[in-house]
Amino acid sequence: QEFKFATATLFSPEHKGRMFALFRHPIDRAVSKFYYLQKATWEITYNERWKKMTLEKWAERDRGENNWMVRMLVGKNNKDMLTTDDLELAKEIVRTKFVVGLMDSFDESVHRFNAFLGVDESDALNQQCIGQFTSSEGDSHPIGKLLKPKINGTATLIPM
Repeated sequence: QEFKFATATLFSPEHKGRMFALFRHPIDRAVSKFYYLQKATWEITYNERWKKMTLEKWAERDRGENNWMVRMLVGKNNKDMLTTDDLELAKEIVRTKFVVGLMDSFDESVHRFNAFLGVDESDALNQQCIGQFTSSEGDSHPIGKLLKPKINGTATLIPM
C-alpha cells in the first residue's frame, strides 16, 4: 500500500523522480525469503513451525510468489490475470523510472546508486556507511542507528 501511495502522490510530470531496485533471480529470492522467515521473529509473518522446516517442505506450498512487482507497477491485484502486455508495461516502467541493481552484482549496484545520488565514496564517513550497508549480516534485524551517507556535504543518522 505504501508503494502505491508514494508513487501516486510523490511523482508527477512536474515532480519527476527515480526509484531504486535491487533484483535477483526468483529462486534465489524465494530461498532467501525462507531462511529469513525462519529467524525473523520480529516479522508479522513469522511462523514458529518454519524454524525447523526444511526448504523442500516449505517449497511444497504456494508462498505467494505471484509476480508482486509486475502487479504493483501495472496496478493489478492478486486476483487479476496478468498478460504479456502487463509484463511489457512493467518492463518499460522499470527501464524508464528505476535505477536498477542486481543482487548478483551487489557492490557494483551500490556503486551505481551512489554515483546517481552523488555520494562521495572516497569520504571516510561515507565509506563507513557503505561498509555497514554492504556487510554480510544481511538478514539480521537492525537495531540502533545507521549512518546516512553525505550528500552535498552533510551527514545524518537514521533512527532504526
